Amino acid sequence: MRVLGASVRAGWLALLACACSAKVERTPIPVELPCEIQTILAQNCQSCHGTSPQFGAPMPLVTHADLMATSKTDPTRKVYEAVPERISSLGSPMPPVPYARLGAIDVATLKSWVAKGAPKGECASVAQVPDAGTIKTANCEATLDVVPSSKWTMPQTTADEYVCYGVDITRAQKEHIVGIYPKLDNTKIVHHMILFQGSTAYAATPTPCKSAASVDWRMVGAWAPGTQSIELPAEAGFPVEGTSHFIVQVHYSNLGRVADQADGSGFSFCTTPKLRPYDADVFAFGTTQIQIPARATRDLSCDYTVPQGMNGLHLFAALPHMHQLGKSIQTTLHPKGGGSSIDLGTQPAWSFDSQVWFPLNGTIQEGDTVTTRCVWENSTERGVRFGERTSDEMCYSFTMYYPRVTAPLWTWALPSSDVKCTQK
Repeated sequence: MRVLGASVRAGWLALLACACSAKVERTPIPVELPCEIQTILAQNCQSCHGTSPQFGAPMPLVTHADLMATSKTDPTRKVYEAVPERISSLGSPMPPVPYARLGAIDVATLKSWVAKGAPKGECASVAQVPDAGTIKTANCEATLDVVPSSKWTMPQTTADEYVCYGVDITRAQKEHIVGIYPKLDNTKIVHHMILFQGSTAYAATPTPCKSAASVDWRMVGAWAPGTQSIELPAEAGFPVEGTSHFIVQVHYSNLGRVADQADGSGFSFCTTPKLRPYDADVFAFGTTQIQIPARATRDLSCDYTVPQGMNGLHLFAALPHMHQLGKSIQTTLHPKGGGSSIDLGTQPAWSFDSQVWFPLNGTIQEGDTVTTRCVWENSTERGVRFGERTSDEMCYSFTMYYPRVTAPLWTWALPSSDVKCTQK
């Protein structure tokens, strides 16, 4: 890859941040907050922490009374007392990825207000932002839904759960998937979703996942609050021919213990029988050479040399992926002929609950080196290795590309298995 413009990246992230901020009719409500505090909360928090919390948010952040309430996640504190550490957190920040971090002035304003005991203010009637996010109107027509055979009912006593279900798609004639859109049902409890494609069928009825993700599955889509859809470049589409097996993993969060919550969220595909010039596919940079001792930190850097069979592949999106011990992940291209290194997807403060696709636009050449660096912090009393369970670890950068590699013995995991790794 030779180009990944900063303006492209900034434009993409600006688009993502629009998901929870669509304009709707607003109803004034008394908030009794200082106006500068209300403005910060409205612009950065209330799309999920509204009067009716969305996407697993455990409480509203709308009125002074909301901030003075006992925290649902830490009964020893009031909600406002947790604000300074959450807005400064590296591993679990608020706002979460892909939203931008608060600016220095906003951070200082909030911390100063909290230090004074979070006094009331004069904003007695300020319009509230909408509660739920909306997805940008599709530029293609959704023709196929990937949704469960029945809805999942969230037990009121369960704080969070990972639920999986499978959908098989059969086509007698080849078609291309050219767009993937989240299809949200119950935004109160859906925290994020990941779409996989596997080699075998998975049960259609949603049930708690057997593992985080099988090593046989490859990611082809993901959604979290703040993200939008995936629309493939005009030159390529994901092929569907014969029977394809898709698996949806949904993370549900119900920290507020809301009763009677059921959901049937999934994804919608835009498909077309008018085939595009190239088949798209997904492979993974990274490594499976993961061994993290108990109570230890690991900083692993792995180099992959692009072989002849991948010469000229065009990369157009990347999704970094680790599990719960991950601290940061970065994938970088070093051109064979020298020149500036190029970012192929970086999350300097990794969060397992905020997995998003980053746009790319360029090609890789034979002899280029792709370096993936992963950092973990193991606070447990047991050693952790590579594996598919949430309690195991991964270091992958799932990368969308075209044209699809069809060489014998090729697999999506090959770029993460033929690597040279060193510990920093």
